[in-house]
Amino acid sequence: MSDRYGALTVCLDDDFREEDMAKIVQAIEMVKHVQSIALHVTDVSHFMAESRAREWYRTKLIALLREEETP
Repeated sequence: MSDRYGALTVCLDDDFREEDMAKIVQAIEMVKHVQSIALHVTDVSHFMAESRAREWYRTKLIALLREEETP
């Protein structure tokens, strides 16, 4: 027997203004079986975590590229 799902989480690729989110929410509401949508405002802890993750990846990528440059 296959699994049954009761929720779907969508993560956006960027932060959007409230006006832009209204259009996205409206489009999602048109999908069959959508009962409700909850919006989550980006806060400073989210911004900090994202910034730290980007810096971590940037540092690792630079280190990797420097390794390849050495003969």
